[in-house]
Amino acid sequence: MTSQLKVDRISPANGSEIIIDGFGGGAMQVVEETIPYDINHSTTSGTYIDIGLNLSITPEKANSKIIIHANTPYETTGTSALVDVRILEDSTSTTVSELIATGCQVSGGFWYSLNQAGVYQCSSTNQLTFKCQVRRTSVSGNDGVIYYRGQGGLASDNPRGLLIYAMEVPQ
Repeated sequence: MTSQLKVDRISPANGSEIIIDGFGGGAMQVVEETIPYDINHSTTSGTYIDIGLNLSITPEKANSKIIIHANTPYETTGTSALVDVRILEDSTSTTVSELIATGCQVSGGFWYSLNQAGVYQCSSTNQLTFKCQVRRTSVSGNDGVIYYRGQGGLASDNPRGLLIYAMEVPQ
């Protein structure tokens, strides 16, 4: 669902009028996608793989910036629980955000929810697709299986599952 509010002036009760000039100072659009918490995937790959959390946005202005945020819960097994996660813009293969060797080393596994954010500079009004990817960190002794899901304890802590959103901000 898309909503739009167009105004030329905002007049707060205190009398300090705000005049809107073009799009300066606010978000032009916000797009959100989720994967339900009952989805269950896993990997032991040392190569980035898509986790199915994708988002497409078509910029209204060619010089806008897109602020991307993702919340991705993970669970690991094994004696090492280190993962690499990133947000990638698909058409240009631009890494917008990347967290390396995230997590902790524990015996028996660990679960956590990662939040990451980044900014992408638009160069056109062509549709952009951002996707989240994960891989097992390539370090000695990292033997865990990575589960990206919202089950078990994660379901109650994150009932919406995996989440990504994008906000277009004019320049």
